[in-house]
Amino acid sequence: MTERKRNVPSRTTLARRRASKTASRTERKLRMVTERARKAEAGHRRAVALTEMLDRALAKEEEAVRRLALLAEASRILAASLEYEATLASIARLAVPTIADWCIVDLLDDQGAIRQVGIAHSDPSKESLVRELRLRYPPTPNPQHVILRVLRSGQAELTPEVTEADLRDRARDEVHFNLLRSLGIHSHIVVPLIARGRTLGAISFIGGPSRRYSAADLALAEELAARAAVAIDNAHLLAAERQARDETEAALRRVNATNRLIAMAAGALDLSHVFDEFSEVLRTLVPFVRVTVSLYNPESETLTMPYFKGPRLTAPPERLEGPKADTARGWVIDLGQAFIRDDTVQSQQFAEDALLAEAGIRSYVVVPMTVGGRVIGTLNFGHDVPGFYTAEHAQLSQPIADQLGLTVSRLELFEQTKRKARELSVTLQRALLPAELPRVPFVAITALYQAADPEARVGGDWYDALLLPDDRLLISIGDVAGHGIAAAAAMAQVRYLVRALAIEGRRPADVMAAVNHYLLQLPEPTNLSMWLATLDPTTGELIYGGAGHPPVLVQGTDGIRELTSQSPPIGFSSSVTYQDDRAQLASGERLIAYTDGLIEVTRDPIEGERRLRDAIAATLGQPGDRAARTLVTDVLRGDRQEDDIALLMLDVLPSSAPLSFALRAAPENLRRVRHAVRIYAERVGFPPRRVEEIVAAVGEAALNIVEHAYRGETGEVAVDARVRDSTLTVSLRDTGEWRPVQERGRGRGRRLMEGFADSVETVAGPAGTKVELRWTLTEKETAKAESTRQ
Repeated sequence: MTERKRNVPSRTTLARRRASKTASRTERKLRMVTERARKAEAGHRRAVALTEMLDRALAKEEEAVRRLALLAEASRILAASLEYEATLASIARLAVPTIADWCIVDLLDDQGAIRQVGIAHSDPSKESLVRELRLRYPPTPNPQHVILRVLRSGQAELTPEVTEADLRDRARDEVHFNLLRSLGIHSHIVVPLIARGRTLGAISFIGGPSRRYSAADLALAEELAARAAVAIDNAHLLAAERQARDETEAALRRVNATNRLIAMAAGALDLSHVFDEFSEVLRTLVPFVRVTVSLYNPESETLTMPYFKGPRLTAPPERLEGPKADTARGWVIDLGQAFIRDDTVQSQQFAEDALLAEAGIRSYVVVPMTVGGRVIGTLNFGHDVPGFYTAEHAQLSQPIADQLGLTVSRLELFEQTKRKARELSVTLQRALLPAELPRVPFVAITALYQAADPEARVGGDWYDALLLPDDRLLISIGDVAGHGIAAAAAMAQVRYLVRALAIEGRRPADVMAAVNHYLLQLPEPTNLSMWLATLDPTTGELIYGGAGHPPVLVQGTDGIRELTSQSPPIGFSSSVTYQDDRAQLASGERLIAYTDGLIEVTRDPIEGERRLRDAIAATLGQPGDRAARTLVTDVLRGDRQEDDIALLMLDVLPSSAPLSFALRAAPENLRRVRHAVRIYAERVGFPPRRVEEIVAAVGEAALNIVEHAYRGETGEVAVDARVRDSTLTVSLRDTGEWRPVQERGRGRGRRLMEGFADSVETVAGPAGTKVELRWTLTEKETAKAESTRQ
């Protein structure tokens, strides 16, 4: 029993054992828990790490997606327009704030200068500050500027962190430093724009305090710059292609315009008619505000300007015509080369500079027009923009100027030919028409001839007046059918035949019959209309006849009457008979004879006659020469004249009108002088005894002129007599040189004149001699003369 007790553990031992077992179990549990915690912690760390790895992967993926989206949008923008400068500005705005807080795009121009084309800032209010920074501190003066380094090297530059010390180094002065610091520059990338090995510009990406650029950012910036550079290069290539195409098309247009201008100039018969169209085509080659042609006259050393288009000048001379000296055009003519004026306000070397400046022409080019090595004029262009013209404009216009010179020379030759033809025609017409109308007593004669074709086709219209041997006046007017030399020759033959027959004393009817017979005997018969008459100037008796001619009109104070003839035109038939008619022309009446070209201008003879009568009535009281011009103008009224016009107007002067006439200084005309003075003295009321004294004295004065004034040469004696305050003054003039008395016993004419006249005055000079004789009526004779006139 005791032995068994001795082998049984005590309570303490058992307790210890139990405690030990408990501790062991606890330790094991602790170790298990610790192991489990360790394992759980390790798993957590692995989970955190995995999460962080996933977050980083997601962030990288998002960044990649964002960058790819940025590149895709940039590509879309770059491809959307060929206006690459505006596109680059859009790229700068796209970069902010995705990869930069602000972005600047710079391009190099053809001269190598840096030009800013795009700027964007996350704070739009600071964009003006960025522009001010670039304006005040451009990169060009500083070769160490980061942009210049990148442009020079073609290598991108990355600055992950920009310190204030860096800003201090970059700043040119304190103001520059403060501007840089205010913009918050903390990191930046500058990437060149390179295409086909050529640096086109650079893009600057600037980061603020929250941005630090890395190599990945650099790669993105380089990719963006590469795409932008390709877009710029493509735009350049396309622009170059377009420019080449435009230049080719422009060259083709210039060639076509030049050919058209040359064709127009070569085919022009009158440059003034095509100059407006010519100048408009010329404008496609050489733009202008004013274009002119100046022609040079070497004989007078002057310039004319027959053609111009553009604003008229505000100061004379309006067309820059006048002496060649001291003009730009004269300089061109002398040297044979073009001249360009850049600004007429800044430089006024030549006479036209100030004139053109006043008209608003600021620049001009003058090109010589050369023909056969001789400069005949200039082609002149003016523009309102200073410095507009270049040597290219002169080169473009030179062939046009030369062709224009040929045209002008041809036109000048043509004009010379026409002028000579016109002069020949005028000479022929003047030779065929009377050189001057006779100045006979008591009537006044006016005539007018107006050709339908002023370029010189002579016609068959004529007028004539001749003092016949019996002191009657022959007047005739007519129209030979047709135009040209043949009609003019027939007219001349008829006119002189009428004169010859009338001098023989034949009546108008006999003259017309003889002319009719003559025309019918010609190898190529012609026909004509004619009206002729003889007038006694002292009595007003008119014997007339007409053959197919418009009625002759007589205008008096009581209206207009017609002198009609029913005979047909001359030259149609040998069986025609002609007759005379008679009329009495009263003092103060006017006879108007005309050819049908005057009334047929309206293509309606009735309307033409109405116009003529209205015009005659409107000219009542006007002097003959003025009335004739006014009458024709009023009838034509601006209508096109289709036929020649001859007009003959005869005024029977009132008894109170002065006596004025001229006769050839020949012995046979002394009778006419005495006869005319006798009639005038009787009309104004001088008594018979005084009339005989007047006739004797005037006859002696006229005889002296015939014998002494002209020495056998042809000359005239002009007689003028008029009454004023009861005094008759008779003047006799000559234009000769008096000879001294050759025979003894002569020279008594002066004493005779002084014996018959109340006073005699002689004035001799280089232009001739004037003898003036006066007679004064007594009061009794004056009263009797007034009662006689009443």
